[in-house]
Amino acid sequence: MASSLLPIPRGRKTGVIVNLKIHGRLWEDVYDNWVAEQRTHEPRESLRSVRRRLRRKGKLGTVRSKSGNTNTQ
Repeated sequence: MASSLLPIPRGRKTGVIVNLKIHGRLWEDVYDNWVAEQRTHEPRESLRSVRRRLRRKGKLGTVRSKSGNTNTQ
């Protein structure tokens, strides 16, 4: 079975069964969109504050640019 709709009372269709062997990549996209939708009201964090926090934890060091300048990332 490739996919099929699941009827509920009154004939309205609210779900689908998807063969993940055939449509696995599609499911990843659907799931990623669902997760993003669930997180729309979470507080945001700036890239600067993420980098600062990672440096404090020792998970992010310095990177030397092509011009020879040392930048923290």
